[in-house]
Amino acid sequence: MGIEDRRWTATAPLPGGDMPGGDFAPFLASLRARAPFLPEALAHRLARAYGTRVFTLLGDARDMAGLGEDAGGGLTRAEVAYLRDHEWGRTAEDILWRRSKLGLHVPPGTAERVAGWLAA
Repeated sequence: MGIEDRRWTATAPLPGGDMPGGDFAPFLASLRARAPFLPEALAHRLARAYGTRVFTLLGDARDMAGLGEDAGGGLTRAEVAYLRDHEWGRTAEDILWRRSKLGLHVPPGTAERVAGWLAA
């Protein structure tokens, strides 16, 4: 019809999806090499959830203590800060249910702890 197709999103990766070759397994291996202190299940969850942006979340952390306190289910202060600063997480409910889906897997009291971190 003479209208130029401008759907750039058809070929653009989602934020964090710009993995070399678009291949998850080598990306996960690179994350494990860069952050060997991460437990395997946590590394996998973070890589799936944040893709290449996981390195922003990790910052300069060299061990689990560098990610801050664990609120439960592997949700650290660093992840909460990342969600607040980069993904518009504003409340504990927002972070636990809409941003991370960790609300399904965390122990009682986690929401209160996260709310306290956000208020600080």
